[in-house]
Amino acid sequence: MAQETMAKIFDPYFTTKEQGQGSGLGLAVVRGIVESHSGWITVQSEPGKGSTFLVYLPVIVCEKVEETQKDNVAPVVVMGHGRVMVVDDESSLREMLSEILTEAGYQVDTFTTGLEAWEALAAQPRGWDLLLTDQTMPGMTGDQLAFKALGLRPDLPVILCSGYSPTLKIEDVKRAGVFACLEKPLDFHTLLSLVATALAVNSHCSAPTAKVS
Repeated sequence: MAQETMAKIFDPYFTTKEQGQGSGLGLAVVRGIVESHSGWITVQSEPGKGSTFLVYLPVIVCEKVEETQKDNVAPVVVMGHGRVMVVDDESSLREMLSEILTEAGYQVDTFTTGLEAWEALAAQPRGWDLLLTDQTMPGMTGDQLAFKALGLRPDLPVILCSGYSPTLKIEDVKRAGVFACLEKPLDFHTLLSLVATALAVNSHCSAPTAKVS
């Protein structure tokens, strides 16, 4: 790619795709994940020759723990319960969210557009315990989906994820009943905590339990 393109590829919403074909958040999300682990990412590219992305992460040195200390330490694992609807037009982020939530114990169904998710929810209003949706999507935005979903199911916990969006009014969506709004790039620890909290306070879904092993 050209130098002027390479200078913008990590910017949220920069894209070389045509309108309606994607929002370009992929590399911004990747950079956010890398930097959240105290690393950095670089790119080398020339037109016609391809691109090379280099990810640098810090070395973790594990100190030896005495056997008596290890016996006294019991890791706590939070087990998730519930069926989550994930809506995002970016395939990479959609798949990543699905994998993270599934590993945490949730049942996950993914949808590419707000309209597709709304049609599924309208056909099966009690089919999901939580809605996790992106804001900027073609056809139906995340807040529009949230308003329709809450009109159908006022008790449905909704978490809205967004980068910069001039059309999104946080106070309006929270007033409408949206449980939480998260900024992109996402912190997945925060996301899992919010999902667990939202499901725990919702009367129709069992609270997560802690297992000590």
